[in-house]
Amino acid sequence: MGLINCLSEFIYGKISLFLCTKSGATSIEYAILAVGIAVGLIAIARALGITLIGTLQPINLQLH
Repeated sequence: MGLINCLSEFIYGKISLFLCTKSGATSIEYAILAVGIAVGLIAIARALGITLIGTLQPINLQLH
């Protein structure tokens, strides 16, 4: 148990240091920004997909 406890304290210390530094905060801000952009792109892609299905469905029915 000593090794696991020591390792967890080491990891916790590194994470705390990362979060407390300016570069850590900036990294988190960029990650949040990237997630927001990804969610927006997914929403746009889904909306376009529904629109394309509505447009292409009659063409598909005419071809069959």
